[in-house]
Amino acid sequence: MKGYKILIIIAAVLCSQSAHATIIHIPGDYPTIQQGINASADGDTVLVQTGTYVENINLNDHEITLASLFLTTGDTSYISTTIIDGDSSGSVITVADQWITILRITGFTIQNGFDYSGGGISLIRASPEISYNIIRNNSCVYNGGGIYCDEFYHEGEISNNLITENYAGYRGGGAYIIDSDPRMINNRIYSNFSNGDGGGLYLWDGNHSDLNNNVITGNMAQGDGGGISVHDTNPVIIQKSVIADNSTSDYGGGISCRSSNAVVSNSTISQNTAGTGGGIFCDTNSSSFITNSIFWADSAAVEGNEISIGDGINSVTYCDVQDGWPGEGNIDADPLFVDPQNLNFHIMEGSPCIDAGDPTSPYDPDGTIADMGAFYYDQGFVEIIDQNQTLAHIGFWFDDAVIRWQQFFPALDNLSAVELFIMRSGSPGDMIVQICTDAGWILIDTIVNEGNIAPSDWVRLDFSQTIDLVPGQPYRIYVFGERPSPSPYERYTWNGNHDSNYPGITDVYDIEPFFDYAFVTYGYALPTGTEQPDIKILPTEYRMLQNYPNPFNASTTIRYSLRYESEISLKIYNLLGQRVETLFDGTQEVGEHAVTWDASHLPSGIYFARLETGTVSENIKMILLK
Repeated sequence: MKGYKILIIIAAVLCSQSAHATIIHIPGDYPTIQQGINASADGDTVLVQTGTYVENINLNDHEITLASLFLTTGDTSYISTTIIDGDSSGSVITVADQWITILRITGFTIQNGFDYSGGGISLIRASPEISYNIIRNNSCVYNGGGIYCDEFYHEGEISNNLITENYAGYRGGGAYIIDSDPRMINNRIYSNFSNGDGGGLYLWDGNHSDLNNNVITGNMAQGDGGGISVHDTNPVIIQKSVIADNSTSDYGGGISCRSSNAVVSNSTISQNTAGTGGGIFCDTNSSSFITNSIFWADSAAVEGNEISIGDGINSVTYCDVQDGWPGEGNIDADPLFVDPQNLNFHIMEGSPCIDAGDPTSPYDPDGTIADMGAFYYDQGFVEIIDQNQTLAHIGFWFDDAVIRWQQFFPALDNLSAVELFIMRSGSPGDMIVQICTDAGWILIDTIVNEGNIAPSDWVRLDFSQTIDLVPGQPYRIYVFGERPSPSPYERYTWNGNHDSNYPGITDVYDIEPFFDYAFVTYGYALPTGTEQPDIKILPTEYRMLQNYPNPFNASTTIRYSLRYESEISLKIYNLLGQRVETLFDGTQEVGEHAVTWDASHLPSGIYFARLETGTVSENIKMILLK
């Protein structure tokens, strides 16, 4: 049967790539989303403007892209402002009884659906890409409050979604997935409820389930699995995920496995509660293979605060387990989480989990032995924790490398000075401040330290030129030191917060979700003719950005950053997995890189760009429309 399905998919792909794809605008071309879908042909894009659309949509046999303006702009604000509301009149989006893979649902808030199963999205024999959506406040009588999937295979993907505050009368408050081999990547599944099993996620009767880089927190179940409940799935692979603060009165506060094989690696399981198996429960018909993970501060009323496993084949190695667990490389030591009360499970400098993972595992991106837990500690960068442990000052310390970068969106038209709250110890020399956009540097200045910075004070940094700010354009500020600090304890740090009494503070967006930073901006006229010195900015991570434009006609630009000089390959694949072009294969230096891909010789369709290094592999999906 699966072979027959593959033949159908290949035929559909070939037909769709030969068709002339169009963009249907809602409400420009049609007043409702459903009317636009009904008028579409395979390969088309139904592009929806901002607003609230009270509809119950049926995609059925339409192999299309359904998207908000997030698809074409990359602006995440369109996700929360383009709303499809089911008005409690059925599933918000339904795809039924079609072997669909050339389908994408992206960039929406999907809410207020109610049905027998699958209140938000209901998928039966369909494996599309569901990405960058907020799926919230949906409910069902039976299974899958947020998402219901039946026969969802690896051709599809559920990624980068917020799945929250959904309810299931029986199983799978956030999502219910049966007879499927799903890939779930970079989702945040939180505050969902199931009256039976699987508060956050329920998996049943699968052959190969991949759960990678997910955060599953604050979910509740009346039956098994406050966070995840797995039945008859072999295997379920859980990697680089946080499963925390979930609860059930039965089995498996974080994870429950029955008649399943669980492979858990580089994950953090913490603060979950259950009757039995606070962190993870595996029954006697299950096997578990757990490595490089942290089990800490979980609790159980009856047995197994952290781990409860039966008589199957079980292996727990190179893990940090509170109160201990037998197995090679296991430890029992406080992992030193940054802020576990606020569910920040990054580990701090000095954590016993650093370099404590299996030495045969792939190295962390910083080139060191694998750490335990979902988040590795980058030993090329230093987080600042004040030595008194009374206040956590997270920010820059000024050395000869970039420690953190802060993104901000000034409200003024121009900028000539920034005020930072400086925490000083020692004297690491002058400060180098850079301000840039994605296109490059617009200012690089040296701020001379003449010894007038108090140990704890606001300092104004005056620039040699005023920056002309473009409304809506993101700007980044980098702070270096003119020379290395003499020791980790002699450093500058900066921070600010919205509770500061300093006048004129403007709160700004920051990339650390648990800390607020602040700048003071000043507007002046813009001088001209200032030459910019050539100083490189070092990226803090390997990262591949979405191509722009996307969708595109003929050519597009692919951008990525390399943390270290690396052997890399950048290749293009079609939907059949065939390599159609190699854009780069060799050694590239550290930094930001951009490659333009000319696809004028190829037919319309969906393509993938894959960046591979020795330790990292990332993909982006691209849409060629001619």
